[in-house]
Amino acid sequence: MTAWSTPRSVTDRLLETAGHGDLDALGCLYDHTAPLIYGLVRASVPDEATATQITQRVYLQAWRCAPGYDPVHASAMGMLLACAQRHLTDFGGPPLRRPAT
Repeated sequence: MTAWSTPRSVTDRLLETAGHGDLDALGCLYDHTAPLIYGLVRASVPDEATATQITQRVYLQAWRCAPGYDPVHASAMGMLLACAQRHLTDFGGPPLRRPAT
């Protein structure tokens, strides 16, 4: 199951559960969504090290923001993508773009 095929409610519940301090939920969220986040980031930066660093920062921020997460206002995937975009901007990278298939 990929991030695109994982139902929104699953990723939302994982982030909500992580917000209650559940590291396993964060790990599951990472497992379901990191390939997509990393792939999009990697398509926007020149090297793997930068892509890895940005991806790590996205999930660190997700962990920090999880206690205040409300799925009524945004999906977990939307939050992760917005966070990735902010970190790309901080690195001076271009906007996220979908990798070529």
